[in-house]
Amino acid sequence: KGENSIVDDSAKKMRESIAIERAQQKKAAEFFEEASEDPALGAAEKPHVLYMLGEIARRCGEKEKAIAWYDKALAMAPSDEFKKLVEAQKALTK
Repeated sequence: KGENSIVDDSAKKMRESIAIERAQQKKAAEFFEEASEDPALGAAEKPHVLYMLGEIARRCGEKEKAIAWYDKALAMAPSDEFKKLVEAQKALTK
């Protein structure tokens, strides 16, 4: 192996890890989206589920989707503290 083999191996492992994490995040998004549409979901929990959908979309690089979820969460924000959190995370999409 060449002098960069350790770096190359580490980079390969990191790319594989990121791919696994993205797949898991997309699977989680499916569950959160299903939960967001469930009529049994309480009004107190819904903005948090919408926020998590925004977070997952942002972390997966889906900026427009993240903004849409964050906006939905903001429209139902149960407190100023929650609103500040959502706004701060939404700002990271820019």
